[in-house]
Amino acid sequence: MLGAILLGSTQQLLAVTISSEVNVLVLGIMLVLFVVGAPKGIIGLLRPRYRLRAGGKQ
Repeated sequence: MLGAILLGSTQQLLAVTISSEVNVLVLGIMLVLFVVGAPKGIIGLLRPRYRLRAGGKQ
């Protein structure tokens, strides 16, 4: 859900500031980076860091 909000907000911001072709290109690149960089989502990306600070307990 956080990723959808982030992508939606970015899309709206880009639609106002730049042309539609560049808008589609930037959003496509962002989507590919999200899928490659965080396949389990934003929460899955942050979860291991939280476990380390909490002493390894779930």
